[in-house]
Amino acid sequence: MKKFVFKLASVRHQREVVRDREQQRLAELLDALDRARQQLDALERELVETQQRTMGTGAPIEAKELRLRAQYLERLRGRIQTAQNSIASLERELAQQRQRAIEAEQNLKMLDKLGERQRAAHQQAACHEAQIEADEMSLLRLARSRRS
Repeated sequence: MKKFVFKLASVRHQREVVRDREQQRLAELLDALDRARQQLDALERELVETQQRTMGTGAPIEAKELRLRAQYLERLRGRIQTAQNSIASLERELAQQRQRAIEAEQNLKMLDKLGERQRAAHQQAACHEAQIEADEMSLLRLARSRRS
């Protein structure tokens, strides 16, 4: 009997490429989210430190200096808000990408199961064919032995 050939091997390969691409994109988004969270942490630390420096000096502060510090704190709060929005956006995108990666993995597994079933059916057919051949040989031997 012929060797088993999975006729959808090229489709399986394509699904494997898609799965790998989706997993790579997922990893990239996880890295981006991690960097964004680190950036947010750094901004929040800077805000706390700046507020402590402003409040903790105890020395009189000129109005101009006070206004500059307030503007800086406001800009810092704006950057924190932007970072928080970016993180929220990345988290939404990450959830969608996780779903795409799961679907790509499921599509590949589904094709693998189909290939396994076809391989098992092929092996069963080969065994059946071998059994028929053995039975025919036994019958031929029996027929020859009766003629003699």
